[in-house]
Amino acid sequence: PGKGTLTMYITADDGWIISIGKDSNGDQPTPKQTIMAHPTKTKKSPIKNYPEIGDNNVPSEPILRSIKVNFPAAGVYPVEIDYTECCGDQMTLVITNDFTPVQS
Repeated sequence: PGKGTLTMYITADDGWIISIGKDSNGDQPTPKQTIMAHPTKTKKSPIKNYPEIGDNNVPSEPILRSIKVNFPAAGVYPVEIDYTECCGDQMTLVITNDFTPVQS
C-alpha cells in the first residue's frame, strides 16, 4: 500500500533463497538487514534472475531468522522463493511478515 520496510520471518529446515524483482514502474526493493549465508555466485535467483534479498543456503535446523527489505514505492513486486531439503530431516518452510509503511 505504500513505501516502507518489510520484515520477513523465515523458519526453514535447510536452505532457502528469497529474491524480489522490480515492480511495473521499475522500482527495485533493496535489503536493509539481511542474511547471506551462501549467496548464489550471481546473487540472482536461479529461475527468474531477480536480485537475491536474503538466503540461508546451507543445511540448518528450523530456527527463526529475519530479513528486512526496503520497498521504495507502493506496487506489486514479483517474488521467487527457492527451497532445498537435505540430510533426511524435517521439511519445513514458513514465511511470515510485518510491514511498516512510511507515513506521508
